[in-house]
Amino acid sequence: MEPSRSCSVPALLLSLLTLATLMASPSAYVFYVGGRDGWVPNPSESYAAWSSRNRFQVNDTLVFKYNKSVDSVLVVGAAAYGACNVSGPVQRMDTGDDAFRLDRSGPFYFISGSSDRCANGEKLLVVVLAVRNKPPPPSTPAAPLRPRPEPPSVISTAVYFPFPSPSPSPSPSPSPSSSTSPASSPTTSPGTSPPASAPSPPVPATTPTSPSQAPNAAGTPTAPSSGGGGASPPASSSPPSPPSSSASPGLKASGIEIASVVSLLSMVIFLS
Repeated sequence: MEPSRSCSVPALLLSLLTLATLMASPSAYVFYVGGRDGWVPNPSESYAAWSSRNRFQVNDTLVFKYNKSVDSVLVVGAAAYGACNVSGPVQRMDTGDDAFRLDRSGPFYFISGSSDRCANGEKLLVVVLAVRNKPPPPSTPAAPLRPRPEPPSVISTAVYFPFPSPSPSPSPSPSPSSSTSPASSPTTSPGTSPPASAPSPPVPATTPTSPSQAPNAAGTPTAPSSGGGGASPPASSSPPSPPSSSASPGLKASGIEIASVVSLLSMVIFLS
């Protein structure tokens, strides 16, 4: 008895180490076959029902718990599974607490080491799905490539510094003396001559005249002509005389008045 106990201790330690390693893997799960019942004939829930409600993937682990003195676990093919053929298994486990790692995808077939127990429903079919692939991180949308700017042409980048064109010389402004304003240069037209250039009319107050002769002198500016009987042309047909000649009738009238006054004075002196 002592040698068998010493041999079972290393096997138990190896199973525990394998189970701990598998449980430490973040991508693997551990399944206890049969749940509370374990690996037994005629379970409360058939192994087919238990397998169908679970999903097995690569690197998951199956744990078989049973009484090693009367039972074992055999890994077999599909034909041996259907016939409960216990001869020539693929793998045999008999520690009573076995951990089997599902290292590939596809079906796995397990039966009891006793053909009678296998016939009473102690057999299991597990279908392993593909490896769990982590979903790839969402790819960030690539920024749209900006079109590469074309190198600017030499003409567009050249900077020209044009020489300043000579500005036209300003035309000399006319001097004030040469302006044609009426105030600085009087015209020779009679109509546009300034009034200041016309001779002032004689002042009646400075010339003593009698009341009887004053209207006559003012009414007849010119003496009758001594021509031979010909009628003088009307005044409207003669061209207007310039302002300078308009002073001669006044002078003649003044001379007649003076002569009249002198004659009157001479007569008064003679009569007295």
